[in-house]
Amino acid sequence: MLKDELLKNVAELTTDILVEQAETDEAKAKVKVSRKLVAAVLEAFEGVIVDSISADITDTITFGKLGKFIGKEVPEKHGVTALNGKEWVKPAHREIGFRVGSAVKDL
Repeated sequence: MLKDELLKNVAELTTDILVEQAETDEAKAKVKVSRKLVAAVLEAFEGVIVDSISADITDTITFGKLGKFIGKEVPEKHGVTALNGKEWVKPAHREIGFRVGSAVKDL
């Protein structure tokens, strides 16, 4: 699925959910979630995840039934390339990972 398709699907589903929650017909008629709004929310969500885990690498952010975002320290790695025998070093770094929740692991 492409990003544009994701934005479209989330916008449509969110609109449907908000229409169901609206109490009056007038309120239902006014509900329309745009792709632009969904894109802004997802961008903000991404920023919050990165900022939170960057600030505290031990932080874990649970995302509903899907799973959780985790931070981890990756140690330095050394090796030798098989092609020409040159040594290489990848420095230690921090990264964000995602663990899929057990509720959605088996589709």
